[in-house]
Order: sequence, then C-alpha cells, then structure tokens
Amino acid sequence: MPAPLVSRVVSRRPGRAAVLGAVLAVGLIAAPAAAAAGASSGHGRVASPLPAVSGSFGKKPKLTFPKSAPPKRLVVKVLHKGHGAVVRKGELAVVNYYGQIWHGKVFDTSWGRGLFATPIGIGQVIPGWDKGIVGARVGSRLLLSIPPADGYGKKGDPQGGITGTDTLEFVVDVVGAYGSQVHGDRHATLV
Repeated sequence: MPAPLVSRVVSRRPGRAAVLGAVLAVGLIAAPAAAAAGASSGHGRVASPLPAVSGSFGKKPKLTFPKSAPPKRLVVKVLHKGHGAVVRKGELAVVNYYGQIWHGKVFDTSWGRGLFATPIGIGQVIPGWDKGIVGARVGSRLLLSIPPADGYGKKGDPQGGITGTDTLEFVVDVVGAYGSQVHGDRHATLV
C-alpha cells in the first residue's frame, strides 16, 4: 500500500479538518487503484494526469495531453505488460521509443528509423530512462513522464529543442534485453 499522503492533519478552523479528512480518504482509496493500473512515481504516490496514448505495442504511438500541468516527479506507467525477461541494470536494452515535450513538439522517435539499443541503468542515457526501463519486462509498453531533473537537467538539450524546464513524455516499447551471458552465433551475418 502506498505511503499516506499526509501523516497528520492540524487545523485551527472548525470543519476544515473534516474536509481535509475527506480529501485524504479519497486519496487513500484512489492511490491503490491508480497503482494497480500501472502508474507509479518515485514516492509511490499518484501524480498529475498523464497523456493518453493511442496505438498498441509495436505501433507508432500518439499522445493526447490533459489540460493540467505535468507531474513534478518521474512517473512510469505500464501501458502493456510484457511476458519476457526482466530488464536488469547493465544489460543492453533494445527499444522503440517516441519522445515528446509536454504540450509540445515530438523531439525524437525511433519509429521509421529502426530499433535503438543502449546499455541501461548505468548512466549512458538520461536518468528517467535508467530508472524507468530497468525492472520492466521485455514485451512491455511504458509511458515515462520525465521531469527536467531526470531528463536533461537545467541546461536542457538545445540541439533537441529541449529547455531546462521541459517535462518529457516517452512511450517506450521494450523489445529485448541482453546481458553479458547472452551469446550470438559467431557465423551469423548482419543483413
């Protein structure tokens, strides 16, 4: 069960504690339901509404953004849970991805270009990817809502058109994960 949103309510105005208590009760009921739906953040609390994602695993997604502000913390939502191996820190993760700035432009995508492979969990990509992809199962589709601190930081990525205040939304299809114990066919030919 997620941590309580507030451990103690203190109010000097009569009736205000009852309202706050009702809000807390709704939050404690809604939080487990959202967690069961696959959304989590760095502290196990339900974050701001996330973009709706159309398209299924293997198909180029499209994001529809809510009118609200983006989450302030990293949020990982499993849109489709795969049944493959769990991606572990240090493995080579093979993914398709779609990256879009919150309420902004698509800044990068592997759809149309081909799969992307990178070591994961060891600082070779932005922290939001390292934290969000490690532990996922191969065959999963994830929505990663990445605040600036877990993205490109205060400097942003000017070449990609990303400022230091941009929240990044990634849809990631985890296609494969390969560790140091996986070996290929030495007679194979790259086509």
